[in-house]
Amino acid sequence: MSTQLLPQDQIDESMLMLNEWNLEDNDFGQLVKEIEFETPEKTFELVLKIGKISKKVGRIPDILIHSNGKFVELMITNYEYEGITQKCLDLAFEIDGIL
Repeated sequence: MSTQLLPQDQIDESMLMLNEWNLEDNDFGQLVKEIEFETPEKTFELVLKIGKISKKVGRIPDILIHSNGKFVELMITNYEYEGITQKCLDLAFEIDGIL
């Protein structure tokens, strides 16, 4: 199966099923989710779990950790294709499954 950008209607439909993800259109489309934790340890536990999921799905998110390690921003896009592919959505759904 070849990688290709998804049509906007398919992205919009998937966004309705994702839990608190936003669709941002900076230079190109990306899925963004912000999560706040009580401790930095909980943040790093999530990052490790995302690493395992990313390997399985074949897509790695950008992860920004700040506010003393208690706040995480996840950004998923396909830089090669400059937008959202099926693997991007698959990763977002998998991440929702561990939260």
